[in-house]
Amino acid sequence: MNEDTENRIDSSVVPQTDVDVVIPCFGNYERLPETVRSVLEQDARIGTVVLSDDGSGKPFPEAVLALIASSKIPYIVRQNENNEGTVRHLNQAAALCRSRYVKFLSPGDTFLLPSSLSLLVGFADRHTDAPAVTSRARICGPSFEVDYYVFPQQWRKKLFDGGQFESLCRFNFISAAGSLYRRDFFQCLGGFDTDYRLLEDWPAWLRLTRAGYGIPCLWEVTCCYGMGGVSSQNANAYLAPSLRQDMLLCYEKEILPYAGEFERGIHRGIRYRCDLLKGTGPLSLFLHYPLRHGVFSGKAAVKILLARLNSKSHKEASK
Repeated sequence: MNEDTENRIDSSVVPQTDVDVVIPCFGNYERLPETVRSVLEQDARIGTVVLSDDGSGKPFPEAVLALIASSKIPYIVRQNENNEGTVRHLNQAAALCRSRYVKFLSPGDTFLLPSSLSLLVGFADRHTDAPAVTSRARICGPSFEVDYYVFPQQWRKKLFDGGQFESLCRFNFISAAGSLYRRDFFQCLGGFDTDYRLLEDWPAWLRLTRAGYGIPCLWEVTCCYGMGGVSSQNANAYLAPSLRQDMLLCYEKEILPYAGEFERGIHRGIRYRCDLLKGTGPLSLFLHYPLRHGVFSGKAAVKILLARLNSKSHKEASK
């Protein structure tokens, strides 16, 4: 059962607004004020701001509630009684939206500029056949004091030109933080697949592109994705134990039944990544995929080292 602690929206009225913004939380309120301010500063025609907590049991900070209430933008503040998981939570929050588009922005993430959301909406308006569009995100330090890189990287631009389903079967190159959904995605296409608990984006991209939809990418940065924030907690799904079951299901449901259609090298790479997720031993992986596993192990070691350095610098900065 869900509890709406504040609701200034008449759900019987469909406003002629461009976009609703959902801020999905799970008791992670430390950097919520920056995210809320970023939303309220946007020049887009925002219909509703939905601040939603997925059953953490923690009340929203009064300062954040006062900040939202001070805006002229209608808002909904809600909390689930129980933790439903990311996928159901996002679908629940999207069901409250009434504008043409739905934008998710997690605590710890911000828009790059006041014009970023209207830029993304304008891009979506030019791609009327796409259930969702995406853009680039700037990957930053916890307090946005350091810029690490921009995702998707420049070399991935060609992946958006065609054959997206095959490319997505190999790896997820679409920025969830930079994405914008048509409300029709939830109303007519079923929204996110609730067979998954935490992994919402990759299964959705695979399902849509397999059905023939494209996911266009605005090749401009629209948001800052703060390392240490909510959206970056599982930044590398292959190293995130909490996502392992969802990832395996994604392979079994969305990828492996169709991988036989691809050329042998791509098919083999997909099988390797699936075996990696299943916990196949390092020796067996090296014997069956010597080059692939050597490269992956090296990249994983670098990412773990960067994460530790990032955590250390964040702790030192907060002293």
